[in-house]
Amino acid sequence: MDSLKHQNLYAYLEASGVLDTGDDSVIKDAKRAYWKEYRRIYKQAYRKRHKQVAIHLSHELYDTIVHRVKALDVALPVYVKRLIEIDAGKEVSIGVPDSVVLAQTISRIYSEIQNLIRNHVHGSTVPPYLYDELLARVEYLESIVSKRRA
Repeated sequence: MDSLKHQNLYAYLEASGVLDTGDDSVIKDAKRAYWKEYRRIYKQAYRKRHKQVAIHLSHELYDTIVHRVKALDVALPVYVKRLIEIDAGKEVSIGVPDSVVLAQTISRIYSEIQNLIRNHVHGSTVPPYLYDELLARVEYLESIVSKRRA
């Protein structure tokens, strides 16, 4: 905001000479003009430092994202920004600590293993996709643990 000619409102009013006249309406107009210019310069400087992006989502995708955001207790823009940062290769947490995710995943795997053992003992066959899901979750845990070691 270097292009603002005066350091503060009082300096602006003093330099413009409206304080000498003492007319309230003239002083109010001068204040309004100062703040209008101040906001304009501030917005320009902000836009130079921060880029904004608008994205359009289908209702289905939006509902999915909102559901995840509510589960993580994170604001939608923060969630989207963190996803982009993760995609760019930055180490960012989306909102749930890794230890919580690990504990939840381990708990799910443990209960699925118990179900598989119960089903096998009772002679029922287990659908192959359950093994695939279990394997995917174990691989996910391995990737988290290997990231922490690195």
